[in-house]
Amino acid sequence: MNALTLLLALLGSSCCLIQLILNALSIGCAGFALLDPLSPVFTSLTVASLSVSLWRVRFKPNRNIAATAALSLFLLSLPSLVDKFNKSNLSHSESTTPKCTISISWNIDGLKCLGCAARLKSHLDALDGIEAATVDFGQKGVSVRAPLSANDRTEEEASILSKKVLDAVASIDFSYILTYAGKQVVCT
Repeated sequence: MNALTLLLALLGSSCCLIQLILNALSIGCAGFALLDPLSPVFTSLTVASLSVSLWRVRFKPNRNIAATAALSLFLLSLPSLVDKFNKSNLSHSESTTPKCTISISWNIDGLKCLGCAARLKSHLDALDGIEAATVDFGQKGVSVRAPLSANDRTEEEASILSKKVLDAVASIDFSYILTYAGKQVVCT
């Protein structure tokens, strides 16, 4: 019963865990987003399976069931955790000196799952000169923030940053299509 519960929980979060493992191994998207509509079903079946397991031992403490429940809950919460990571806008460097930054946003088509969005975010975060990147799978949006070296060169730097991001996205998956959505310059 524990194996069934874990399998159901894994299927409920397969878009995330399995895809994150594939990303770590530099393997592309496996298309697990097809299971997303079934996630509520797998979640319900996981809870039912855990309930049956608890009923079978008459609700007495049991380490195996506790471990299965904890791992199942982690697996089922993984999509939410990955989505929060993708939308996080953590800066690589925290500076107290005044500076200007530019944020550029795009709409993205072709992003298949939260795991793919996490892969894209990690790749953009690692680009030289990028302070922070966000990827919003639900809203199909991508944005990056970078420091400006001079306010009078905003257009030039925006063009360089855009090319860098577009090249990086194309190198990850050629099926991703970015459409420019806007830019914003902020000086603090």
